[in-house]
Amino acid sequence: IMAKEKTPLYMYSVLCLGGVFITAVGLLYLQASYLSSILDASKHSVYVPTSLEELKEVAGSLGKLKDDHFGIVWVFFCSAYVFKQSFAIPGSALLNVLAGALFGTVKGVLLVSLLTPIGASCCYLLSKFILKDVVEHYFSEQLNLVQQKISDESKSLLLVMISLRLVPATPNWMLNIIAPILAVPLPLFFISVSLGLLPYNYICIQAGTLLAELNSMSDLITMATFMKLLSISLLIALPSYFVRRWTRPGRNMKH
Repeated sequence: IMAKEKTPLYMYSVLCLGGVFITAVGLLYLQASYLSSILDASKHSVYVPTSLEELKEVAGSLGKLKDDHFGIVWVFFCSAYVFKQSFAIPGSALLNVLAGALFGTVKGVLLVSLLTPIGASCCYLLSKFILKDVVEHYFSEQLNLVQQKISDESKSLLLVMISLRLVPATPNWMLNIIAPILAVPLPLFFISVSLGLLPYNYICIQAGTLLAELNSMSDLITMATFMKLLSISLLIALPSYFVRRWTRPGRNMKH
């Protein structure tokens, strides 16, 4: 009986999500079509890349437009990034590299550090208001695992959420979906995404400044870049370690 009662809710959720998705795709398509119309369509086109080869082509096309049409190029990039994050679509690493190629390391990091939590927050809100019943039904195991982690470290929730991003035992897209079901406050969620994904985003964006030299996405993580990633992660993770150690029940009892 319960299954029959919940079926309409699932269908309603899927239909609502489908409507939002189609609208977002339509808006992104209009932007890409406008940018492509400015270029010689027979030689250049603008779209959301899904491979390194496509990324280089799109970076070349947008690079030609950036000086004279910076505003629409910026809007298209932001829209594509938030779109992928909102609907948990793989490929954000490619857009991180594209950010480096178009805007440079500093501006790219600042932009992506804002777009990443905005897109993740959109995913959070879609899950909270449209997909809650679906998530609770199909992702109960993941919910229980993260709930246990949060319960054990409830006094340092922000640091726990950041550490889950730095060492993603649970995929980032999954954290975006289940966070509202676990009652993680949106402002705290926003900050944890921005800080927790900063090291990885930085490495990808920095690589984008040398896009022509990349032969595959595996080239992103060399020993040098790995050490940078590890160093940044440790700087962000150390406060979590000290807070947990300080708030450990045994320590408090000694005092």
